[in-house]
Amino acid sequence: MKKLLKVLTAALCAVLIMIIGANAFVMIYSSPYIVSEDELGGEYDFIAVLGSTVYAGEPKPILRDRLDKAIELYDENVCGVLLMTGDGSGDYYNEVNVMKNYAEERGVKPTDIVCDSEGLSTYASAYNAKNIYNADRMIIVTQKYHVYRAVFLARRMGIKAYGVACDSENANYGYVFYRHLREIVARVKDLLFSIAKPDPKSIPDF
Repeated sequence: MKKLLKVLTAALCAVLIMIIGANAFVMIYSSPYIVSEDELGGEYDFIAVLGSTVYAGEPKPILRDRLDKAIELYDENVCGVLLMTGDGSGDYYNEVNVMKNYAEERGVKPTDIVCDSEGLSTYASAYNAKNIYNADRMIIVTQKYHVYRAVFLARRMGIKAYGVACDSENANYGYVFYRHLREIVARVKDLLFSIAKPDPKSIPDF
């Protein structure tokens, strides 16, 4: 029994070390490329907006903050093309259409919007940006807890990506513990994906 307990303890420690190490690697790797708006310069192919939950044809707060920041950068002529990437796979649930409509209602020209309806995960969005939309230099707009992984994946795909955190002041998106726990696990998963680079159509959404 004691021997089994030792084995289980050692296995648990190994898993924890792997999780902590993977998260530290992703965040340290990405940190130099997480910038403020004032630090953005040069030419970019896209401002990428990563999809999130929509309801009744409207973006929920997390996605709305991403869109508002991207539109702000667009209005400031930082980059003239928005890449809307998210789940556009359903007739009754379509993040990308909601994102596109929201941006157009706020003055973004339809011709300045590119839609990736197969961005079913952060990994898929990064993979598609490089392999379908030929992104070379890109701004990624998302929340601070998520921006490290998003930039990491884009950089691993060969994109010169820079992340801008879009958390609004006093933002309260709910389910904070769940979101951070999920992100910790996702960083481990996407570190492995960044090595293997599988086609996202061949892997489950996460």
